[in-house]
Parts: sequence; C-alpha cells; structure tokens
Amino acid sequence: TSNRLNHFISQVFQEVGPRFNLNESFNYRPNVLVSKFSYYANHASEAEADGFIPNRQAANAENIANKAYANRVHNGGYDSGDGWRYRGRGMKQLTFRGNYRSFTIYHENKWGQRVDFESDPELLLETVYAVRSALYFWDFNNLPIRADQGVTKGVSYSITRIINLHDDH
Repeated sequence: TSNRLNHFISQVFQEVGPRFNLNESFNYRPNVLVSKFSYYANHASEAEADGFIPNRQAANAENIANKAYANRVHNGGYDSGDGWRYRGRGMKQLTFRGNYRSFTIYHENKWGQRVDFESDPELLLETVYAVRSALYFWDFNNLPIRADQGVTKGVSYSITRIINLHDDH
C-alpha cells in the first residue's frame, strides 16, 4: 500500500542517509558512544580513546563495533570480532550474528535461494540482498501492520523505535 511504501522508504532513508551508505558507520564522538551504547556508558574513558574527536583522532570503528556489539544476539565476546563482522549492513543496517543467521533462513524460505549471510556477511552490500534484508526486518517485526495505521508522526515514531531505539524522530 502507499502507507507501507511511504514508511518503508522513509525508514530506509533514516538508516542509510542521503549518501545511501549500506555499511554501518561508527564515526561517533565520545559523548554519543556513551549515550548510544551501554558498553561505553559503563566505560566512559574508553569512549574517549575510541571515539571521533575532530582535528585530533579518527574513530576506531572496528574497536567500537566489537565492544558495543559483544555478547549480543549470538555475537561472541570482544575478542571474537563478531561485532565488526556482523555490523550493520544493507538498507536496514541488519546487525548481529543471530540476525544474519535468521535472515539466511528467511531468505531461503521467501526466495527459494540458499545464501549463507552468516558465513558471508559482506553479501548484504549487494543491492538485491541489501533490499531483501530490509524487507526481512520489515516483515519480521510486523511493521506493515503499524504502517497501515496511517502516515502520521505518531505512527512513524512507533516504527522508528522498533528499527532504531536511539532515533526517536
């Protein structure tokens, strides 16, 4: 429906931005790391060491991903590298090993093709899989039902809260 399409496209734009970046950026300043990730809220000094500081240091993206996403949704600990390996990719920025695994199963059931995204997460940078991963997330979270409630700020915010808890609007 037009409501579903409007919400879907606007949420994709919110996730990937005007440059349509299909790879999650970790270019966060220390204060954003502390507010966005519980790991950094509990280790504020590491946010200073890892975060982007203009004219002083680039963000340590791999370190941020491994710390922020360690031991979450089937990711291993920091040393496993899973945070970086299973960082956000695709039009919805699919994140975490468990979600890559779940998308693999969904993809085979929906499109009849066995593609192992857990083994090859970079595939989500290919257009077809970038789109399908966003559709997977949309379906998995029953977002079409929310979109059917109309095109209002309230409905939009309710969808955004499911997609990204840190972006209220």
